[in-house]
Parts: sequence; C-alpha cells; structure tokens
Amino acid sequence: MPVPSDSSPLKKPRLVPSTHPGRALFRVEFPFGKRPVLTWETVRYEVLDISERGMRVSVEGRKPFASGVTVRTDVCFEDSKETVAGKVLRGNEQEAVFQLTEGFPLERIRREERRLIRATLPPQPPPPKS
Repeated sequence: MPVPSDSSPLKKPRLVPSTHPGRALFRVEFPFGKRPVLTWETVRYEVLDISERGMRVSVEGRKPFASGVTVRTDVCFEDSKETVAGKVLRGNEQEAVFQLTEGFPLERIRREERRLIRATLPPQPPPPKS
C-alpha cells in the first residue's frame, strides 16, 4: 500500500458488519466469554462467528489450520452441539475460515442470536406484587 504524500497514517481496512446487505447469509458474531467451542485433534478452538455455510475460529496460541484441509467435527454450544463439515478456506496464526458443506441450520443461528441479545439486555425488575 503506498504511503500518503502528507505522511498521515494509513487507514485500517473497514470491517463489513455481519448484517451488511452484500452478505448472502446472516452471520452471528460471538463476543468473548459467549463463544461456542470446536475441538479438532484434541485442541479446543473458540468460534468467532457462524453462518449457515461458514464459520470463523480463533487460532491464537493453538495449532493453525492449513488451507484446504477437510474437517468434520462438533461445535459445542451452551445447550447442545452441532456437527459440521467442510474445508478450510484460509488459515493463519490468528484465525481460520471454514466453508461448510454440512453447515449450521438457520434455527441454530437464530437461537444463538436470541441468546446473545438476551445476554446483553439489562435485568428486568420483578413485576409489582398485588
């Protein structure tokens, strides 16, 4: 990337939000502490986001995935697990992106969306006693 002539710092690339109209499928992004877990070859990876046909996992400090590797594994959520299968599109020391041939059902994605929304709502006071 060329350096601007005025020596101002380079801008970081803009991240496309999960609700971006250019996305073909809805995506749920998991905040720290609320992430499902994928186990591959006895190593646990936190899932960063999911869609019906894709998944992104954190690889920081763990064995990285090689591009093109085929996987079939379970992703453990708070209430149950889902089996997924696909291949690694790209991977590095920070994250791996999977294209799934056997992905998450839309029902699971919506359930996780509702769970995350409930977790961010402030607690409601109890109804008044009559």
